[in-house]
Amino acid sequence: MYETLTLRKAIDFINELNITELLDAFLYPNEEDAKTENWQKAMDISLNEFEKYFNYKDEQSPYVTQQGSKGLEYDHVMVIMNDNEAGGRLFHFGKVYGTTEPSKTDSSNEKAGKDNAISRTKRLLYVAASRAKESLGLVIYSPDVDGTKGYFLESGLVRDSEIVTEEDLL
Repeated sequence: MYETLTLRKAIDFINELNITELLDAFLYPNEEDAKTENWQKAMDISLNEFEKYFNYKDEQSPYVTQQGSKGLEYDHVMVIMNDNEAGGRLFHFGKVYGTTEPSKTDSSNEKAGKDNAISRTKRLLYVAASRAKESLGLVIYSPDVDGTKGYFLESGLVRDSEIVTEEDLL
């Protein structure tokens, strides 16, 4: 039940029992107030997910974002790279591997020596990969498996025996 019980249902139950005062943000949706609106959105997630979020926020989770790992070290690190799930244009792993064409802006910024998605992504990958003390696993979601594999082999970063593709698992 904990996995499916939403924060909204729990708040409604507490409100019905009238055992404590609740924040207005829980009870009165207000689209004009960003904080209230965010709480209204959060109330539709399960208590399980809500707890995981706060564990992550309070640094009680075994997971960190690549940006949040700077300066930390771990015995074993797994980096998950998925451009489709990234939801932005600041970073793009396929542009680093050469499996996605850089944008005109990336190319002009690169020629001008300015920051661009490729340079930012390389720094992000360096930060994430350099956290590993003993082992590093890269999980790469790519529409061009052969191109991505070729990049890592040609760069000398890995040996062919260290690369496992979905095809290898079938």
